[in-house]
Amino acid sequence: MPFYEGLASVYVDGVGWGVIDKTGAYVIAPRLAGIGPFSDGLAAAQLSEHDLYRWAYIDHRGKEVISLPFDVEFAWPFHAGNAWIRVPYLFSSRTEEIDRRGRVIAVSPVG
Repeated sequence: MPFYEGLASVYVDGVGWGVIDKTGAYVIAPRLAGIGPFSDGLAAAQLSEHDLYRWAYIDHRGKEVISLPFDVEFAWPFHAGNAWIRVPYLFSSRTEEIDRRGRVIAVSPVG
């Protein structure tokens, strides 16, 4: 994947997603089910292939900074201190805006 904030996501077949720096050295060993680009110092990551609804935001070292203790279908990058996530809702899904503490601060209309 492209470099953002000096880091790029890479996939190792049969192992998972990791993150390298511009020298090609791993800064996060391949172990994630998915990871988005870094923005505002964080990247959205799917933590386990066994539970694809388990997402968190991690820092440049792979440390969980924002744990999302509820099911998440997709998480977008942070921008200006907030990010959007898509969560299951009734028989569909909806998007919610979260702050850097993981608190929901806005909900998009459903439908």
